[in-house]
Amino acid sequence: DGGALTLRLILDRYSAEVFINDGEQAHDAGALLSFDPNLRFPLWSNEGRLRACVEYGLGHCDVLKISDNEIRWLTGDTFMGTVLHYVLKYGLDGLDQERLAEMLDTANLAASIVTTRKGALRVMPTVEELAAAKNHTGS
Repeated sequence: DGGALTLRLILDRYSAEVFINDGEQAHDAGALLSFDPNLRFPLWSNEGRLRACVEYGLGHCDVLKISDNEIRWLTGDTFMGTVLHYVLKYGLDGLDQERLAEMLDTANLAASIVTTRKGALRVMPTVEELAAAKNHTGS
């Protein structure tokens, strides 16, 4: 058992290289990696460095703790929110060709529904609304 390491972003001066190196060393040692972006935008002067750290953490963690505002910063739209829903529901290994096609159709449907509504997050369609729209369109 390699133990566990929580990767957490705190300060701008914590370089992407150090962050990634720590994660790789822990992974190589067999550690379980958890990741909490803990985004504090005013503490980062270089958004590119911040994004590099977040993308590494998302791509290499075993456990993720992420907030609504962090997801919005990463994805910003209904299409990606729907894609993330499928990834969380089925896992990456559960996304076979058929499930990927379903995921993309559903993401497009969700995005099209949002364009007909006024507002932001509160207008995103529910799972039930998407199912009803799929039945109505025959997809």
